[in-house]
Amino acid sequence: MELGLLLLRAVVGGLFIVRGTQRRYGSFDGMGRERTVGHFQALGYRDAGVVATIVTMTELVSGSLLVLGLLVPVAATAGGDDERGERGRQRSRSGHRS
Repeated sequence: MELGLLLLRAVVGGLFIVRGTQRRYGSFDGMGRERTVGHFQALGYRDAGVVATIVTMTELVSGSLLVLGLLVPVAATAGGDDERGERGRQRSRSGHRS
């Protein structure tokens, strides 16, 4: 059980880190900062630069915390939160689920 949780934390935390570096730096064929800001502007955020910074830093920090096993419940919740927010925003603008 302990080994399974360790592997799960390492995989999920690693995925958060990869996603954050894609959005922030364009690593792993990611969008990079400019396209990430444009993405959030297209979603209707007023200060998309601040939102992009908060989202990428949340993914990087929460992924690191998960991998290290620190504040696991907080890190897991924070790391997945931005995706739910994006989907909810898209759903409310379009009137249906995306």
